[in-house]
Amino acid sequence: MYDDKYIFKRAFILEILNLHPVIVYGMVAIDLLLFAAELFTFGLSFFLTIIISFLFGIFTIYVQMMACGDEFPIALSKGIISAIIILVPTNLLTLMFISLYCSKKRKMEQEKSTDDNSDDEL
Repeated sequence: MYDDKYIFKRAFILEILNLHPVIVYGMVAIDLLLFAAELFTFGLSFFLTIIISFLFGIFTIYVQMMACGDEFPIALSKGIISAIIILVPTNLLTLMFISLYCSKKRKMEQEKSTDDNSDDEL
């Protein structure tokens, strides 16, 4: 029913930034974990957050170039954005990603159900 290119395009969570799902899930997990650490240490673990966000930015650049085929300037901008999202000492952006993912998944399920209904009518 669907070819491989369609499935690969729909596997992306955010069409706004066109980030790979591994990057988004990693951002959510790391941001939640680091937010808890900063909360309980009253900001003393912020230096650890700086190092982890820098390393995750480099990982984002690598994944975007290898898995998604982005050019270096585009992958660099996505790496900087992901590092800044992790660096901000709040998890509001993580909650935004989760809500965008849920709304996107709901939209994909609705499209799939309408496609299935139209196939049944034929």
